Amino acid sequence: MHPTCDTFYYKGIKIYAEWYPTNNLPKGMVHSQVYGVCFKNDGKILINRSSDGLSWSLPGGKPEKNEIFSDTLIREVDEESSVDIWHPKILGYVKSQYRDEKGYHVIYQLRCAAMVRKVKKLVKDSDSGTLRKRRFINPKNFEKYIHWGRIGKEIMHSAKLYYEKSD
Repeated sequence: MHPTCDTFYYKGIKIYAEWYPTNNLPKGMVHSQVYGVCFKNDGKILINRSSDGLSWSLPGGKPEKNEIFSDTLIREVDEESSVDIWHPKILGYVKSQYRDEKGYHVIYQLRCAAMVRKVKKLVKDSDSGTLRKRRFINPKNFEKYIHWGRIGKEIMHSAKLYYEKSD
């Protein structure tokens, strides 16, 4: 199976990204991010306003030392969105490659899905100290809020299959 590929710019740096839909991660792979498509029972998904307030994103973030993906996602969704989740599952990973003044880099970012257990009163993100906005949207509107191109479409396709199996 060939990965879905895309090229985009982030902070002026050209990124080449590949999406690998799988729950079998390469042996020894170290990931730098865990983001999740978190579904309410009605099928709507959680999105957050970024800490700078300029864009929308899926909730998630960086793993802490020795933290497994599910613990990272549960912690980050609670910190950013004041939402408890359960049943997190890996949908796949994005392999991103880029070159900057420090050299050539390859990073791996996990994309997951989970179910919302409880929506709590929104509190400030303990990491950034900001009160983020959160929204629950129809997955059909994902691209109106989050511009992840072809890879975003594939991630949402995998997430919808996860949700359909969770019924």
